[in-house]
Amino acid sequence: MTVEVDTPQGVRSGSSVIEVGGHINSDLAPGEARGRAIRSVKGEAIGVGLPDGKMLFALMVSDRDADYMAAAALTAADGEPWFRQKLAPDDLRKRQEKFLAQPRPIPRYFRRTPSKNGVFDNYPIFVTFGDLKDPQSIKRVDPDDLGSAFGEGIRLRRITVQMTDAPVSHRVQKYLPWIERAEEIPFPAEFEAQNQTFGDYRRFFIMEGK
Repeated sequence: MTVEVDTPQGVRSGSSVIEVGGHINSDLAPGEARGRAIRSVKGEAIGVGLPDGKMLFALMVSDRDADYMAAAALTAADGEPWFRQKLAPDDLRKRQEKFLAQPRPIPRYFRRTPSKNGVFDNYPIFVTFGDLKDPQSIKRVDPDDLGSAFGEGIRLRRITVQMTDAPVSHRVQKYLPWIERAEEIPFPAEFEAQNQTFGDYRRFFIMEGK
């Protein structure tokens, strides 16, 4: 996943290689778990260096989904004729892989199913820090108005996804020196409502495929 930002000094971008795996529970699994699709995500948040030493982060979660990254890439295919068709698993996989062989933009909004009214915000949570060394200085950023947080001329250009054979990224530690002990850090006040849904603070930035 790559995040691109327009600035007065040109386009700034940051990328992260995120591994998504999964399986279907056995028919022998108990109750509602039977036949359920289980996804796992291994990777880290995307950091974008902006003018004046500021940093923008696209987190691993969205407001509506603690497992946002598990399916984010697939929403890029929303406009494809085959996307909502009932296809055999192998056929669907081949179409997805062919589609994601080149960068594809993540739609700003997404209608999960044709039968549901309305659309969902389809971007991850964006944040910055007043001080990168202080995990409590996190601040939510509006992706539609980066200028309010970073200054005039700063705006989000796009988020894209593409399949790759590159290894999972391990870069966020260089920006956030406290990240290895983040599971011990209480959720900042602005995100207390997400405490129950997202588990621990570290999961905002790093997921380990569990």
